[in-house]
Amino acid sequence: MAHERLGDIRAARVAFERAAEHVVALPADAYGEQLRTAINDGLRRLG
Repeated sequence: MAHERLGDIRAARVAFERAAEHVVALPADAYGEQLRTAINDGLRRLG
């Protein structure tokens, strides 16, 4: 989100895309769900 706040949309999108590649490694609990939601929200926001 830091890239996005700084106005570097391209870098923000790349960071969210890289994070999305690793969601399978997240735990199946509330914390993992919170991270998956943040990643998905970021990708939606940045198109």
